[in-house]
Amino acid sequence: MSTHYMSATLSGVSLMAMAGFAIAPATVVGVLLARELRCTQWIISGGWVLTALASGCSILLDSSTPTVAWVFLLFTAGLGHGLLLSSYNVRIQNLPKDEECSPPTLPTTISFYMRAWGMAVAVPVGGVVFLNCFRNGLATADLDRDIINTANGYLILMKDVSMTIEQREAITVVSVAAFQVVWDFITAVAIIGGISSGFLWRKGGM
Repeated sequence: MSTHYMSATLSGVSLMAMAGFAIAPATVVGVLLARELRCTQWIISGGWVLTALASGCSILLDSSTPTVAWVFLLFTAGLGHGLLLSSYNVRIQNLPKDEECSPPTLPTTISFYMRAWGMAVAVPVGGVVFLNCFRNGLATADLDRDIINTANGYLILMKDVSMTIEQREAITVVSVAAFQVVWDFITAVAIIGGISSGFLWRKGGM
């Protein structure tokens, strides 16, 4: 979105391709799994596969990528997240329960804690990785490393920064390279998550 110099409004609308498509499968799968718990390991593993594939393919994105390609990737990523969200929730809620407590208190607490922790850490860590790569790329291209501050730190506002055509093209190249590093990192995390889902298949899952 930043390499296409989209406006903030259009960028927000574009993100609905991912967020909107994550809600539908999460709802449908959650209802289905309420009765067919044996399918959870299949859906969890499938969700990780979709997430890893979408993240891996995102490494190939650049300023020349057609709209249909990145929209399809957002749809795929949203589907993967939706499957993971609903299937993990249902599986945790149906773990063996203690006599004193109706829900599996410890697994549920850990799940919510890890999800909140992941959200809190992912954004700043991803931002640090990207901005460091971006600033280093600007220095390599002999551009002002503080140019990002002109846009208040938001790449979607770069279209409002006064630059020459050559500078804008150079910044686009640097931005693409920085995003590719971030997607490398995200893909690695998704692969680790997919490998971890293999433990669900021990002794038939449940």
